[in-house]
Amino acid sequence: MIPFKLPHPRQMLHALPGLLLLGLLLLLPLAVDLFTLVNSTYWFISGLLALSLTFVWGVGGIFSFGQTVFFGLGGYAYGVVSQNLDSVVGTGVGLVVGVAIASLAAAILGYFMFYGRVNSLSVAIITLATTLICYNLFLTTSGEQYKIGQAALGGFNGMQRVSTLLNLGVAEFYWFVIVVSTGVLLSLQWLRRSQLGWVLNAVRVNEERTELLGYDVRAIKLIGFCVGGAIAGLAGILHTCWGNTIGPTVFSINQSTLVAIWVIVGGRSKLWGAFLGAALIQALSNYLGTVAQQATPLILGIILVVIVLGLPEGVAPALASFWNRVVPTISYFSLPTSPPSPTSPISPLSHPPGQPILELYGLKRRFGNFWAVNGIDLQFQAGQAYCIIGPNGAGKSTVFNLLTGRLAPTSGQIRYDGSTITALMPHERAQRGISIKLQVPNVYQELTVYENLWLAGAVHIPNLKQRLLQMAEIVDIIGLRDRLNAPASILSHGEKQWLEIGMAAVTHPKLLLLDEPTGGMSRGETLKTVALVQQLAQRSTVIVVEHDMEFVRQLGADVTVLVQGQVFTQGSMDTIQQDERVRSVYLGKAYA
Repeated sequence: MIPFKLPHPRQMLHALPGLLLLGLLLLLPLAVDLFTLVNSTYWFISGLLALSLTFVWGVGGIFSFGQTVFFGLGGYAYGVVSQNLDSVVGTGVGLVVGVAIASLAAAILGYFMFYGRVNSLSVAIITLATTLICYNLFLTTSGEQYKIGQAALGGFNGMQRVSTLLNLGVAEFYWFVIVVSTGVLLSLQWLRRSQLGWVLNAVRVNEERTELLGYDVRAIKLIGFCVGGAIAGLAGILHTCWGNTIGPTVFSINQSTLVAIWVIVGGRSKLWGAFLGAALIQALSNYLGTVAQQATPLILGIILVVIVLGLPEGVAPALASFWNRVVPTISYFSLPTSPPSPTSPISPLSHPPGQPILELYGLKRRFGNFWAVNGIDLQFQAGQAYCIIGPNGAGKSTVFNLLTGRLAPTSGQIRYDGSTITALMPHERAQRGISIKLQVPNVYQELTVYENLWLAGAVHIPNLKQRLLQMAEIVDIIGLRDRLNAPASILSHGEKQWLEIGMAAVTHPKLLLLDEPTGGMSRGETLKTVALVQQLAQRSTVIVVEHDMEFVRQLGADVTVLVQGQVFTQGSMDTIQQDERVRSVYLGKAYA
């Protein structure tokens, strides 16, 4: 969990509306007729299905059209097991099996999507295609050959006479759905505030930065997707119990679209918005079905457009914003002021100074017929600072991307700390102690300075006390302690550059790679960055790719000049500046 303080004494008032609503819902069977109670139960089951997408999409940033796949598979699995066992115990077994089948389906589908590195649009298309495949597949299961034991899948008509879970009555089943929905919602709220939840949210905000910090974003997204699949499967089981039947229509494109509409209306940034969105749309559909049946789709479409335009974040965030104005509460983060321990999980002292920490052998990278990097051999000694410079098109950025793992070399080898890392992915390199700052500030814009640094440290420093101490040290080094609770989005350009440097350095990495750390900075900011990099170079090997020659001169690091993808010359900045060949290259003159 990310530790924080809640200074406002009325913090518990924020939970008051939810507690009152829960109390009223539990008393509902005592005040309404049977028809209303049955409809209310269905709305909550729909909200649970919407909650699965809200978590996957709103927290994890994965837009899935496939939640109805897991919804339907969970329902069908429950029906098969409960009809074959035909007992109260059998319905309980069916519940477990249904959730397990839905989770397994999500795991299989998610594995191929996320480990196959498909983009967000492709995820939406793949999940939609899977939904259509399931719809057409279950439509064809009407024959006797499509029986599993005593359970007939039933084709278009679906499975019939499925037992209700634990043989509960209408009121008892309603209370069961309320309790289950509340439990799942509270569990997801807890999960969202756990380290897994924060990292999953970080993937949504900035997937590239999360991977460069050392997190395996594929595994994180897969876990989130499986959680969403399990919840959708649970909703499918409750839906099957509610109607005592389940058919292929649960996989239809209409149902998939409706789930997305529930989430959009409710607001995907608030988990409880899933229930609100589902209840609003379902209640409105029921009302329009009695007064304007033919025009229901048109009216719903108009209302959806109005809500999206008027409340782009959804109804739930708008209500939450209003309540926060009524009962204001400010959450703030703090860090210790005592100096951190000299030890750290990734200590540069594990590699003796003066020995090579990074070695490049015959490194090449081709784009089509163009060799951006053409046979580079370099060695970088531990405990020193280095600069790589060169004119535009010299191959600096390509070399940097080869070192970070964002590009794979056409040929050649990269050795780091005595091991070959040529084929390692960016997060695997980060886990070995290579930290990276990109050319354009790449931070979590929606999160505070504290949260950015916390995420950077969490992957490498499991001990919370040690992590906070190292965060305290780095926030003072980069000079952002007074901006600790400010969102990164409101920082100046220079402050964002320093924040990203701090995120890269908070774990005391062995190797720190900085791509143009002074880009866009003023003269004063550049000089401050020089002092910052010099301080960081006392505990890490630092390699800087830079255009600003004054920064390179002030830094006093060894310089490597690249020209046309090859090493042109090396030495101190004074030696480089006196080299007539280098001057000719920078002036665009040919040198023979």
